[in-house]
Amino acid sequence: MPKTFDSSYKMQLDKYKEIFEAEGVSCVELWKSYEWPKQYKAEMDRRIASYKKEDWEQMKLESAEVVWQFIDIFRKNLPIWSEEAMAAAEANKNLVDKWWHPNTYEFEVWMAKTVKLKEAVGQFENRPGFWDKFEAGLGDYVYDCILWNAGVKTNSLL
Repeated sequence: MPKTFDSSYKMQLDKYKEIFEAEGVSCVELWKSYEWPKQYKAEMDRRIASYKKEDWEQMKLESAEVVWQFIDIFRKNLPIWSEEAMAAAEANKNLVDKWWHPNTYEFEVWMAKTVKLKEAVGQFENRPGFWDKFEAGLGDYVYDCILWNAGVKTNSLL
């Protein structure tokens, strides 16, 4: 991911931010569509209720940056154990922790498996999953990066 926001990078972020919100895929609706354990749901609802327009804009920008980070490393065909892939998985985990609810590695893996299952259902219904709207095959790559990162960080293969 570029370190500076040059105009081409800004245009790419805007493009992926648009895709992120396209076809009614808002991050709030996506998150609410999952069946959350009660302790996470309560915290998520509490946080969502407190956000102002500026918070949502910042969250969208940070979400687009994480998406772009995964797209960039996916396009470079970097292995899931690369420093960049693990950094993207960690950024994804930290984004959830910052904006939605406390996020452990175990919960991050559960969430990745849930998203992968929903994406598989979507593909069965001839719809691309969330990540595959950005790049075909990205969903599997993100899933693998998250599992690898969590396994390394917890000294286990989850």
